[in-house]
Amino acid sequence: MKNRIVFAQEDQSKLNKFVRPFLHDHIAGGQQRPMFIADYHAPLDQVYQENGYTVVKKSIKQCWMQCDTDPFVYLITPQPNIFKLYTEQPDMIEKFFQQLDPLLIDAFNDGKCAILIHNVKEQYAGNHAIEQKLHNLLRSIGIRHPEKIIMLENAPDGDFSDFFTFVQWNYAETTVRRMNFNIDVNQKFQSSYKKFLCLNYTPRYHRREFMYRMRDAGLLHDFNASHYDAELPLNYDVDDHNSATDLKPSSGHIPMLIKDVNHWNTVPTMLSTDNLIFVVTDTPFQTNEPLFTTEKTWKPMLLKMPFILLSNAGTLQYLKSLGYKTFDHMWSEDYDDIQDQHNRMTAVCDLVKKLSSMHTDNLKKLVQQNYHILEHNYKLLMQRRPEQSVFDAVEKIISRQ
Repeated sequence: MKNRIVFAQEDQSKLNKFVRPFLHDHIAGGQQRPMFIADYHAPLDQVYQENGYTVVKKSIKQCWMQCDTDPFVYLITPQPNIFKLYTEQPDMIEKFFQQLDPLLIDAFNDGKCAILIHNVKEQYAGNHAIEQKLHNLLRSIGIRHPEKIIMLENAPDGDFSDFFTFVQWNYAETTVRRMNFNIDVNQKFQSSYKKFLCLNYTPRYHRREFMYRMRDAGLLHDFNASHYDAELPLNYDVDDHNSATDLKPSSGHIPMLIKDVNHWNTVPTMLSTDNLIFVVTDTPFQTNEPLFTTEKTWKPMLLKMPFILLSNAGTLQYLKSLGYKTFDHMWSEDYDDIQDQHNRMTAVCDLVKKLSSMHTDNLKKLVQQNYHILEHNYKLLMQRRPEQSVFDAVEKIISRQ
């Protein structure tokens, strides 16, 4: 049956042996974070189901015994990225792969199993040298053709080698689509609202720089913003968006309750009704990094909001190539062409200052006149299936003749 997929389930007790310190180890109370953890954003088995597949889960032994007629998938979910882990924790990664079940390796070598390494949650963290090192490690444990292992990556422009089968998946696009949110644009702006929304929980340098510049320009009154910073502490929403059972277990930060709407799965209606324009400070911003989008880039589409991006140069152009519409007919988007990160920051700040000088009613009217663009982006987000690239790659390996 074509629309059937079998997942091999790893013994959790084996995975529990592989842990590493939290980034803030000195205040984390000696806790350790797992190096391999089931995906809680867009679990691949659930994504398959949502695309009409019948998903079956079996032990590795059961999969091996039936793989002649029922080939299967084995999914490895490193946190944060297999190349980063291999660089920082080489002994542990070598131990992990050396303990792979020989039955799994046997099925893979016979073309009855697709091995996927799930790197799409984070930026690409490798290079050709570390790719070759991992390739050689996999050969040493008996995998004859490591280049057939599917390496799921986010960046559409990464400089990948031929050591693995790299498959690009706009993972955050899938994640945000799955949030099942749909706002009626007629609900917008019925009470008090601000010109700009800007959420900055994790204090990366470009987020601090942008918010400091807005403060120094005297524009914070035009913002609903969050900023986790001792010099400029800003809170927009103080509701708990995590609970004792809904922590980010693989986060590099200490596990704590997050009182901030910038958590990956939070899309309260207030974001869309209380703000005209979403100024998105995505994770990547540095010059010459591979293009990488997180859920922050896709949330405005779900919220039916126009947006300005502090992100990689070329991100807007990439969104357009997928069919999304941006807002160069409403304001200048020349910042997207600027490679130098400092000049790109200045261009975005200048744009926000210019829009801030507009009367609120005029800016509101400009947004309302372009509701059709916001609806287009929302509908496209709901229709697109970026995960199809994963399905196709798996099918090439375990297609039934």
